[in-house]
Amino acid sequence: GDLINRKDRNYLIFKKLTKNSIAKYILRSLPFGPEIADSLKAGLKKTNSQLRLQLPRDDIKFFADNRFAEGIDTIFMGHFHQEYCYANQELKKLYVLPDWLGTQKVARFQKNPVKISTRHWSELL
Repeated sequence: GDLINRKDRNYLIFKKLTKNSIAKYILRSLPFGPEIADSLKAGLKKTNSQLRLQLPRDDIKFFADNRFAEGIDTIFMGHFHQEYCYANQELKKLYVLPDWLGTQKVARFQKNPVKISTRHWSELL
């Protein structure tokens, strides 16, 4: 889900610059490479906070509809830290799963009939 929000340009640039084999090699080779990467991530969290607070529903819909057109019926994704479900007219569905740290919820997928439910982990004991 981290590449879906096309408005979050700072994150997309950061990802392109740091999440490739050359950048990873350089960061691992530098004495303080991991600390530099962590510092950049922390700084990035302070930018575009409004983009992270709002679920990019239009971007999610665009992504889902393109995958559905390729023949995919069900999509699960994370990254947005909010629980959400998008269904198109043919009832193909994309589920945005809740984040574990904030909700301590887990998702359960049932194949026949297709159904997903989320529950707090303590309800599963």
